[in-house]
Amino acid sequence: MKAVAAATIGGALALVATLLTWLFYVRYWKYADCIAAAQSSCIVEYPDGSIDNLTGGGFVWGLLAAPFWLAAALFLARVRRA
Repeated sequence: MKAVAAATIGGALALVATLLTWLFYVRYWKYADCIAAAQSSCIVEYPDGSIDNLTGGGFVWGLLAAPFWLAAALFLARVRRA
């Protein structure tokens, strides 16, 4: 039963980590060159016509994702050992 609980928790953590990694990509990594060139923020116009002002603060999503990936790996490793 402990293995099932660890697998469920590990899967949930991996799902949250995936969401945070996606936010990191969309809010920072995809436009990192533009943000660096502007030295503060980057104005982006999306195909649907909406405009967004992206800043280097989008890097925080990657910092938040890292501990979730680590925790998910630890829980899933526990399942593998069981």
